[in-house]
Amino acid sequence: EQVRAEQFKQVAGLIDAGALQQLSDFYRQISGLDSSTKMTLVDLTIPSLRRLSPPEYDRFQKVTRLLMASDGQIDLFEFTLQKIIHRHLDLYFSRTRPAGIRYRRIEQLKHETAVLLSTLAGLGSRNDEEVDKAFQLGIQSLTDELDSPLPGRLSPEHCGLAKIDEALNRFDEATPLVKKRLLHACGKVVMADQKITNNEAELLRAIADTIGCPIPPFVNDGNEKDE
Repeated sequence: EQVRAEQFKQVAGLIDAGALQQLSDFYRQISGLDSSTKMTLVDLTIPSLRRLSPPEYDRFQKVTRLLMASDGQIDLFEFTLQKIIHRHLDLYFSRTRPAGIRYRRIEQLKHETAVLLSTLAGLGSRNDEEVDKAFQLGIQSLTDELDSPLPGRLSPEHCGLAKIDEALNRFDEATPLVKKRLLHACGKVVMADQKITNNEAELLRAIADTIGCPIPPFVNDGNEKDE
């Protein structure tokens, strides 16, 4: 609550009193919602945010960055939100340019693939056996794409958000087919236990938005949400 109070204090100097009151009201309404529901609400705001003027959008960016940085760290939900904003708004307002194509095979991105699959496997599994099973399901879906095996499953210290961001930036420079193969493998990892946690949903969404590729339908069809 102390961090939240400081956030409102900082934002008060950047938006008018009416917007600040609305922010406070909305916070109370959605603070108890799970992250998947919050992401759905974010998606609903995109068309309206695209109607901002360029100076208004710059101010919006300033406020969101301030809020994300206010506690000195970026969590997985904030990381995902950054990727959603980048894909659907920064590109729309020409604040960044689409990435060019540098990679045409998964073979060229084996380490990056291992980072993403290892992270997803660890997010949704409760023991080493489950983690290994989920990781291997992702690897098996890519076997035909590789000339040599992927590195083994990476330990958590090699899979922080900075490493994930580096991997995603490289995959953003891959061909659409390579991106599709990656999302398919990620989906296999997530659905290894036939359910998807909020953390898995957040990271999968961040991957999809960074590389501009839709989440595979089998991930969304008939799964159980697990907190």
